[in-house]
Amino acid sequence: MESKDSFNFARFKGPLIMMMIFWVIAVGLWQTTGRIFYLYNFGYIGTALGIGIGIYSALPKRKKLWGRRLAQFLVGAYMLVFLGFFQRENMQIEGFSFTSCLVSLPGQSFTGHDL
Repeated sequence: MESKDSFNFARFKGPLIMMMIFWVIAVGLWQTTGRIFYLYNFGYIGTALGIGIGIYSALPKRKKLWGRRLAQFLVGAYMLVFLGFFQRENMQIEGFSFTSCLVSLPGQSFTGHDL
């Protein structure tokens, strides 16, 4: 019988598959279009989601939200700093920030109907 604290590689199969899907899309778009932006964009977002979901699945139940918060922070920071400031993309970042702040409040639930 396995204890709850032991390392189980099977927990990380889903996050690794998700990360690899994003990297395959990144390399495919980079090779077909020649724009290295796709490699950075999809590679970073896939890695951030894979790390966040992996941490979520590895942590005990009472600390699982930290994995989700980490993934939100990594993707939100990328969108704001790289896409917003450096690439000057036209984004509506306030919707992402509003949702991130609202969802991270303890004891609150949020659905699209609450807007």
